[in-house]
Amino acid sequence: MHTVAQRFGLITAFALIALTAWPLEAGQTNSLMDISQDGQYLACSNRDSGTVTIIDLRTHNKRFEFPVGPQPEGVSFLGASHRLGVAVYGADQVVFFDADTAQQLGHAEVFDEPYGLVSNKAGDRVFVTLDYPGRVVEIDTDTFETVREIDAGKFIRGIAISPTRHRLFVTEFYSTAVHAIDLEQGKVVDHWQGATTDNLLRQITLHPTRGKAYLPHIRSRVTSVHGEGSIFPYVTVLDITAGNGRRRKRIPMDAFRGNLVTANPWETAITPDGRRAFVIFSGTNDMFACDVIDDDYRELGYSQYVQLGANPRALRVAPDGHTVYVYNALDFAVVAYDAQTLERLAEVTVTENPLGDEILAGKRLFYAALQPMVGRRWIACSSP
Repeated sequence: MHTVAQRFGLITAFALIALTAWPLEAGQTNSLMDISQDGQYLACSNRDSGTVTIIDLRTHNKRFEFPVGPQPEGVSFLGASHRLGVAVYGADQVVFFDADTAQQLGHAEVFDEPYGLVSNKAGDRVFVTLDYPGRVVEIDTDTFETVREIDAGKFIRGIAISPTRHRLFVTEFYSTAVHAIDLEQGKVVDHWQGATTDNLLRQITLHPTRGKAYLPHIRSRVTSVHGEGSIFPYVTVLDITAGNGRRRKRIPMDAFRGNLVTANPWETAITPDGRRAFVIFSGTNDMFACDVIDDDYRELGYSQYVQLGANPRALRVAPDGHTVYVYNALDFAVVAYDAQTLERLAEVTVTENPLGDEILAGKRLFYAALQPMVGRRWIACSSP
């Protein structure tokens, strides 16, 4: 039988383990960007150019641009190395290359539509979501061979790997359902169903010290005429420790700043200390900085706002927590901000405009919930 003091000591020890077992590492959640674990390089997938750009974060200069194939999506550094994997959606491949030497290491063929990609801690495995047919593929990064495939749901895009690297969390794009995959068993072991109106969930972020996950998505599967007043931006906070995966809390983003409407939440990111969260909105070209509230109720509190460039699609916080990076996909640029003040620090062009002026103007209009397309900011052509 433990004394009260012994019990308190055990609780303290477990708390310290929880706080130290979840460090911010490269490749923990899918994104168009990733930062190497040592903070030296940032990799950015350029979907319209078919390339990945490497930025030296010590100087905020572009090192090189590496061709990988049509429509690259998720990119991840492999463990603590400077090697990378990138999911090439349009070629049904995962391409591997070295950020130090700019040399391709190999590639793996997959069935169809690879989207999200994360690495294990050792960097000898990557896990890739296949949008269709809804599988996760495990690839050996030394041989570039598929180790196994795991059925995981329908239209799987987002993926995150737990800090212990024993469990994956994957998201269904059209239903916002989340599935937990036990890697030892190789199967889905838990499930969190979304509301029937929820839609377009492409990314999931795990909190570094709490058993919570953050899901940026919208509500748009509605029957209202023209969808007016019925399409909303949300961040759902998922309790990944709750029994049988039942606990989800939807937080409406349009109520955060004096009812300023935001459209199309695309990605979230958490600082390494777990105290600050960021959300980017690709339809209204802006970002919220939020305080993480550890009360299992409110979860997020509005802190700061910043206007971004055209169509922000990726978000990463540096390993030291001092800088947050945003990829404005239709400006073809990565912008660095001070993570506390949101002061703009640097901008790096990652690729030249591959579209031409007219097509670029059309894409900006298609993805924008702003004038001249709409006046109420609720919805872009890309939202439904």
